[in-house]
Amino acid sequence: MQKRRCRVAVFIDAQNVHGDFRRAFFPEDAPSGAGWYHPMALGQLLASRGPDFEDWTLAAVRIYAGSPVATRDAYAAAAHDRQVEVWRGEGVEPRLRPLYYPDGWPTERPRQKGVDVELAVDVVRMAIAKEFEVGIIASTDRDLLPAIEAVYALRGTEATPRICVVRYGSLAKRLNHTDAKGRTLHAFHLIAEDFTAVQDDTDYTRPPGMLKAFSSN
Repeated sequence: MQKRRCRVAVFIDAQNVHGDFRRAFFPEDAPSGAGWYHPMALGQLLASRGPDFEDWTLAAVRIYAGSPVATRDAYAAAAHDRQVEVWRGEGVEPRLRPLYYPDGWPTERPRQKGVDVELAVDVVRMAIAKEFEVGIIASTDRDLLPAIEAVYALRGTEATPRICVVRYGSLAKRLNHTDAKGRTLHAFHLIAEDFTAVQDDTDYTRPPGMLKAFSSN
């Protein structure tokens, strides 16, 4: 029997995945850069784990992140720009929104605004446009559930488009949804060895030519 061909689009919430990798696989006092990863490698890993009855092809990897503003924090902005260029070089499409700096900055940390909304909009828009059969959301942010519900409403009686999600190590946190037909979200379980396979330990705070790996010492 011929396998059903499925285009896979991976949607990565950059900071959310970074935080979950840290919580799952690092001690609390790990360096701030610990837990970063190569998004293309993560997308390829997830797309390699489709069911035997389908032929999955990775069609897109998008990563959603807040960007430091150079006029506010030139140091952080330069490091972020270096990291984004690596993402682009891997074939990833970064979707970036400027960070919001509260009145209390720099004592109060800047915050992301609109990142999860943009990810949610892209998931629904690309599902409507039939740009993927399988969308993998790498995030545990429950604000994304309405987008998942919208995609499942599009499915009707068809098998696609559908959404898969991720969970990390022993962390209980994950996205979950059951539609009216009793269909649930498949969750890829990422373990420590998976993180090692996609890990990016580059210190992007260093200028080009001086980049080196983070040290846990």
